[in-house]
Formats: sequence, structure tokens, C-alpha cells
Amino acid sequence: MLNKEARQNHSQMQDPNDKPKAAKEKAAEEKAAKEKVTDPVCGMDVTTSAGAERLERSGHVYYFCSAECREQYEASPDDFDG
Repeated sequence: MLNKEARQNHSQMQDPNDKPKAAKEKAAEEKAAKEKVTDPVCGMDVTTSAGAERLERSGHVYYFCSAECREQYEASPDDFDG
């Protein structure tokens, strides 16, 4: 049986799998940053990283493989929206 001090120390120990909320949110953001989507212009798979070419239109975020594809989309978005 644990004495009072040992019980208190034991109860303060954290499960290594029980990450604080901020760490869980960061992990979710990192996972999202690695997701792949399809470039609506050329059909290429694109990783949704922080540095990716992107454009928000009508509440939706579109990702592109290059600035050229993004510019093509911006010039004529209705040609690419299914």
C-alpha cells in the first residue's frame, strides 16, 4: 500500500499518451498539413502544407501544385468547379 505522499505523487503523474490539449491540437494541425488533395486545374496530388499554393473561394480552400495552376483557376474558376 502506498503512503500518502506516494499516492499524491502517483496521482500527479501523467500518462504519456494523455497529451495536453494544445499538443493534441498541434498534432491535428500537423496531420492536416500532410493531407493530400487534388489540384482542381491539373489533377495532380498536392500536400496541404503551410507553404502550398492556395486560394479561398466561397468558403472553400483550394490547393494548387504551382502558382501557374492557381492563376489559371483564378482567371476562370467556373471552368474547374465541378
